[in-house]
Amino acid sequence: MLLPLALAQQSLDGNVAMLDLGESDDAILERLGKLLTAGGTSLAIFSHVSCETGRRLPIEGMCALCRRHGVWTLVDGAQSVGQFGVDVAAIGCDFMTGNGHKWLCGPKGTGFLYIQEDRINDLVPPYAGDGSVDPRFDRTRFSGDGVPPDWGFRGDAQRFEFGTRNWHLYGAVADSIDELRELGFESIQNHVAALSSNLKAALRERRGVAVHTPDRWDDSCGLVTFSVDGWEGTTLSDRLWTEHNIIQRRVQIPSAVRISCAHYSSQDDIDQFLNALDLITA
Repeated sequence: MLLPLALAQQSLDGNVAMLDLGESDDAILERLGKLLTAGGTSLAIFSHVSCETGRRLPIEGMCALCRRHGVWTLVDGAQSVGQFGVDVAAIGCDFMTGNGHKWLCGPKGTGFLYIQEDRINDLVPPYAGDGSVDPRFDRTRFSGDGVPPDWGFRGDAQRFEFGTRNWHLYGAVADSIDELRELGFESIQNHVAALSSNLKAALRERRGVAVHTPDRWDDSCGLVTFSVDGWEGTTLSDRLWTEHNIIQRRVQIPSAVRISCAHYSSQDDIDQFLNALDLITA
């Protein structure tokens, strides 16, 4: 969301304020409360899971706090949906977005948007096309007198469907979700939790290694971020890939490396990574 927010601040009459997510959940809620009490906030945007550290934010409490101040909430579920159960009603957000190519294992170029039902009419889509308007497009109604006075967007989620797109991609997302359902979402969550917990425990046993992901599964996810004393995250990430073909991601803040433990990952994968890390940092 950082680049779209930067664009919005340049093109719209508004400001973007950043919320420090360090320290405890209580500290986050306290800082958020102070921002909201100061006034002037219309939309608060949070990641469900930090893509940098794998930390789960206290999202239910954050949305509840915003609701009490009359502030809309948008939750980025890109790093949560597909890893563990996500209940939008329990979260209490007004909107949630996510993509299909990460933990849902679908194709790139796909995603989803959840809108709380009573918020649909508050959003004006940036595009209009056949199927998104009410009444349906009828060329005869646009002849002679210009735009008909009763033209408008539909009152349901179909207002965001427009034009000609690659519907095969969306069908592929549905197939991916069906495959995950066959594997069992609870089984996937248990596997990811066990694998990431084993990895964190193994990393903590190594001298000079700091794990930046919370230890408890309920506070974290399959993303595990760590740093090594004396190593820049970018350098270590590059060495893991170029010398050992270990797929991972560098983290800028903190300067670290992130490992993803997915449902298709195995303990053998983790052991190969740990062996490569030991060889590089020896």
